[in-house]
Amino acid sequence: MRMPDMTRKDHPEVVVKALGQLVLRMPFYSALLLSSPLIPQGVSTAATDGFAIYYNPAWIEQEGFTPKQVAFILCHEVEHMVRLHCSTTRRGARDHEVWNIAGDLTLNADLIDVLPRDWCPEGALYDPTFKGLTIEQAYEQLMKMGSKPSSQWADIVAADLSVEDLARVRGRIIQAAAKAGRGGVPDHLRRLIDELAEPTVDWRRVLAEFMQALARDDSSWNRRNRRGVYRGLVLPSRASGALGRVGLIIDVSGSVH
Repeated sequence: MRMPDMTRKDHPEVVVKALGQLVLRMPFYSALLLSSPLIPQGVSTAATDGFAIYYNPAWIEQEGFTPKQVAFILCHEVEHMVRLHCSTTRRGARDHEVWNIAGDLTLNADLIDVLPRDWCPEGALYDPTFKGLTIEQAYEQLMKMGSKPSSQWADIVAADLSVEDLARVRGRIIQAAAKAGRGGVPDHLRRLIDELAEPTVDWRRVLAEFMQALARDDSSWNRRNRRGVYRGLVLPSRASGALGRVGLIIDVSGSVH
């Protein structure tokens, strides 16, 4: 996914001023925005596909947004990006509109507490009871309510990024956090960014893959394959003697966590 490089002259003055506000007051958001494609085309309002952020200059002018309100909108899209809300794989069979609203409610509940109050545009979805919820939890809550709040714009563009693009986004987020410093990253995003920087790995899965890579995929008739029994088939099972004897050592010294 290649995006054109945008320069200052490609953006309207209100967007440039919004970016200036963020550089001065919100270093993490500004660092990530300045390292991500910011495209003034392709959408009717403002949106993100998890890789780039898009906005419609005509919409911003028509609504009469101030630089501070545009800054809020840009931070809102950044939050969708960091929280990985755009993945169709993550959304699954859930309703896209409700999913979008669930994402807006969860991130705005945090964003309104982080940014100055006068930055929030009128009509932005806000409900403090959604604070701290994941998008999945918020979605389930909305579905149980039986009705959903109306949203002014649908800003999640469903997409499944390639492994390479996901790595680029992850790199941008980690670098933006490093530039902002620990104190420049909002508290509610620190855990998410820490997980991106040092993802939790299931040692059982890693060990299983390691052992399987060492073993040969041989077949043996000494033990029948149970999957064929119920069909009346006699099939060989997978077996290997390549590893030989395997020793298991349990460290109880307390020096390993």
